[in-house]
Amino acid sequence: MAYSETFSYLSGSTLYAIFFRRSDGKVWNTSGTPAFETWNAANIANYAVALTQLTGSSTLGLFQVSAPAGVGFTAVSDVIIIKQAGGSPAVTDSVVNHGQTGPLSDAVNVASIAADAITAAALAADAGTEIGTAVWATTTRILTAGTNIALAKGTGLTGLNDIAATEIVSAGAITTSSGKVSGVILVDSCTTNTDMRGTDSAGTATNLAAAKTVVDAIKLKTDNLPSDPADASDIAASFSTVNSTLATMGGYIDTEVAAIKAKTDNLPASPAAVGDAMTLTSGERTSIAAAVWAALTSGLATAGSVGKKLADWVLGADSKAVLSSSEDIYFASTSFVRDNGSNTDRYAIGLIKNGAELTAATITVPTLTVRSGDDNSTLISAVTLDSIANARFKYTAEDEERQVVGIPYTVTVVATVDGVSRTFLPFEAGRDST
Repeated sequence: MAYSETFSYLSGSTLYAIFFRRSDGKVWNTSGTPAFETWNAANIANYAVALTQLTGSSTLGLFQVSAPAGVGFTAVSDVIIIKQAGGSPAVTDSVVNHGQTGPLSDAVNVASIAADAITAAALAADAGTEIGTAVWATTTRILTAGTNIALAKGTGLTGLNDIAATEIVSAGAITTSSGKVSGVILVDSCTTNTDMRGTDSAGTATNLAAAKTVVDAIKLKTDNLPSDPADASDIAASFSTVNSTLATMGGYIDTEVAAIKAKTDNLPASPAAVGDAMTLTSGERTSIAAAVWAALTSGLATAGSVGKKLADWVLGADSKAVLSSSEDIYFASTSFVRDNGSNTDRYAIGLIKNGAELTAATITVPTLTVRSGDDNSTLISAVTLDSIANARFKYTAEDEERQVVGIPYTVTVVATVDGVSRTFLPFEAGRDST
């Protein structure tokens, strides 16, 4: 099953994604035999999975990326979306969005199946054949119990239920009548004996079966007796030891079971399953928020923690936040003025870093691009801006570069700042009169 995510960004951009497994922070490497590995900046080109812009989304700027097959869906992975500035992925590229992959929500866990829930009609037509083939393909077993094969008289094992007595002994030496042996010729010189059973019924099948039942019952008892049974005193002593041990165990049960019960009594009737998210009530969320805001600054003393940093700001020990170079925030302040008197459109741009105006020495090649919001056509294409002072720039548009009344436009500023090419958030502009 393929898995993809959709992101929105400036149309025509070159974007790629990097997948980080959340459980251990390792990154997916697509080269060779793809696998997760520890981050190595030199391998960034092998980490990149390209995003594709959807056809017909030039205005919306919709991009999609498919998760590699090896990333899977049983564990959560973070998806970092990066804008490629040069000809190939580089560690200096800018992060523009993010998302995540995770376990699919449509999985089904079946606790039990009711009796007769699966009928013969629900099985595949060849299910019986496949099961039977698997049974007969199993290693040969020996049937050791007499009850394993039960055959009623006259059924089963075809060919053994229709053998006549005369077929066992040739020339009619044994004869039957009503299913019983009525005559046996022992030797040629003896007469036929028609009553081999005796007249006292001592050896009838019924009496023999009854005697066997009694003997079998006696044997079941005697088989359990030792070859040298213990004396009655030995048995009494053993029972005394057993009774003492049982009393000790009973004491343990009274105390240990009570302790266990004290714990289990605190468990909810339906505990959450592994991996379930914790759901708090509105009151619980309010209580937690109140406790956080009511925490005393004197208790926020762990160096490097967010709480300590906030406490220092509040108490005046730290006057400002210090960002690392990877956390710097860049912003372009753009304004648009239509000058009807001189028939020009004027653009003014100021570049800001971490809330302060940049110096001109840190900025090179600032350009301005203006696109129509109706059809994404280019009105002004990457024109170089004129410097005013420090990080302030301007551009004056005339004639065919002027905006058309009633059409919205997107103004995009691109500049190399601190050695990195940066595309600033677009500015929306338009004219409502000539």
